Amino acid sequence: MANEVDSPAIGTLEDFRTTKIVPLPTACPGEICCICQETYDKSHQAVTVLVNNCYHRFGQECLERYLNSGSRQNNTCPQCKRAWYTRVTASTNTSSTANLPPVQAQPEPRPTTHETRSTVWQEEDLYHRMANGHLAQALEHLDMVEDIISNRRTTTRDILPVLKIVERRAKEIHDELQHGDDVSRHVARLHNDRAIRASMDIGVSLNGAFMSR
Repeated sequence: MANEVDSPAIGTLEDFRTTKIVPLPTACPGEICCICQETYDKSHQAVTVLVNNCYHRFGQECLERYLNSGSRQNNTCPQCKRAWYTRVTASTNTSSTANLPPVQAQPEPRPTTHETRSTVWQEEDLYHRMANGHLAQALEHLDMVEDIISNRRTTTRDILPVLKIVERRAKEIHDELQHGDDVSRHVARLHNDRAIRASMDIGVSLNGAFMSR
């Protein structure tokens, strides 16, 4: 709705984990997780997110992997894209360490190339699976539209709700594929940076060997 006001995101990821994720024992039979597209059962427990204007449901382990994925969007709902918590920014970290003695204000270790590449691939795989899941659901709804149209007693009132669902799913697919393109470009840049660093290391090694003669 146009006059709807989103509530602000909650504090940190830790606050979100401890206060806003709760078990959902009453998941409907046959209901599926929007991340992995698998039905809930005893080994795939459902949880719901208690954030205003969201309240979406996910598999507990799937949600945990999503929050730990390193994605630029893992502080937002993969369904409605609403912010779940506020990400700690570089400026916040700077202000909090400005008054610390030099020894205590240690920089965080940089991730290795392998760790960065692994995170990017996990993120790319996650969003591709989500996009495929949205596509499958959209095709199911299109089948429903065809069934309704084939019925001679069909009215506009019967078709419009299903068409709205298809339209929403199409937008979700477009958003997920857009993000997949961004991830693919990031992977390409990562490989290029790695090749440049390898060339520089070879150059330094050759120069050192020449100087030692």
